Amino acid sequence: MDAQTAADVDGAWKYALEHYMPACLQLFFPKVAARIDWHQPLIFCDKELEQINPEANTGKLRVDKLIRVAWHNGEEMTIFIHLEIQAQRDVDFTKRMCRYHVRLFDRQNGPVLSLAVLADDDPH
Repeated sequence: MDAQTAADVDGAWKYALEHYMPACLQLFFPKVAARIDWHQPLIFCDKELEQINPEANTGKLRVDKLIRVAWHNGEEMTIFIHLEIQAQRDVDFTKRMCRYHVRLFDRQNGPVLSLAVLADDDPH
């Protein structure tokens, strides 16, 4: 995939998440989506995410979103959604997810739910 095509794919994922977050969560994570109180606003926390993500401007194709939602029981939850937009397996993916999760947990001083959607062919 050339750089222009990759950038177009990256942009499409970002657009989908920003404009169709409820539908994306219902499609990829229906059990999580069922717990969210959709009558409450979704709060996108992208600036907070940029502060903990040292790779944000390296040109690597990742779509990261950090949103704050309310559960049906009234509890607020921060959901970190990390979409890996690439066609091959990345051996550092689990380390990166763990690192982001710990940083977010420390910063939020509370629970963080990290979710990932992988676009590669690896079943693991």
